[in-house]
Amino acid sequence: KSLRVLRIARLFGFFYNGLEPRFFWWEICVKRLDVFLVYVVAYGLGELVPRDKVIAWTLIAAIAMSAHLAYKPYDDRQNRLLDRLEFGALLTRFWSFC
Repeated sequence: KSLRVLRIARLFGFFYNGLEPRFFWWEICVKRLDVFLVYVVAYGLGELVPRDKVIAWTLIAAIAMSAHLAYKPYDDRQNRLLDRLEFGALLTRFWSFC
């Protein structure tokens, strides 16, 4: 209920608009963790062989896609359009690394 308060919506609405109310935390927690893990593999693990980085990125992409399919966090407007777009983007990312 507090997410609908105008002051809160103006400050944080970008992060939860388009998500089902029970998944208001998805963008901040799950998507940011995904970006953080990709960043750590790219820059923070020292001298990884490029092949190992691609394997790690593929694994991260598979986990992100599985989490999205398990929860389908976006709201159901327009025949689940946002869920289908996100799945298409995650699938493209996964196949790019395979």
